[in-house]
Amino acid sequence: MISMHLVIPILAMLAILGIGWLFLRWYLR
Repeated sequence: MISMHLVIPILAMLAILGIGWLFLRWYLR
Protein backbone atom coordinates (compact mmCIF):
# COMPACT_ATOMS: atom_id res chain seq x y z
CA MET A 1 0.00 0.00 0.00
CA ILE A 2 1.02 3.61 -0.48
CA SER A 3 2.51 5.21 2.62
CA MET A 4 1.19 8.48 4.01
CA HIS A 5 4.59 10.04 3.32
CA LEU A 6 3.77 9.76 -0.38
CA VAL A 7 0.03 10.40 -0.22
CA ILE A 8 0.17 13.74 1.58
CA PRO A 9 2.66 15.49 -0.79
CA ILE A 10 0.80 14.14 -3.85
CA LEU A 11 -2.57 15.38 -2.57
CA ALA A 12 -1.05 18.75 -1.71
CA MET A 13 0.50 19.09 -5.18
CA LEU A 14 -2.76 18.07 -6.87
CA ALA A 15 -4.68 20.60 -4.77
CA ILE A 16 -2.25 23.39 -5.71
CA LEU A 17 -2.40 22.46 -9.40
CA GLY A 18 -6.20 22.23 -9.30
CA ILE A 19 -6.59 25.65 -7.66
CA GLY A 20 -4.06 27.18 -10.06
CA TRP A 21 -5.88 25.66 -13.05
CA LEU A 22 -9.28 26.94 -11.90
CA PHE A 23 -7.79 30.39 -11.23
CA LEU A 24 -6.24 30.51 -14.71
CA ARG A 25 -9.53 29.47 -16.34
CA TRP A 26 -11.40 32.16 -14.38
CA TYR A 27 -8.73 34.79 -15.07
CA LEU A 28 -8.46 34.05 -18.80
CA ARG A 29 -12.22 33.78 -19.26
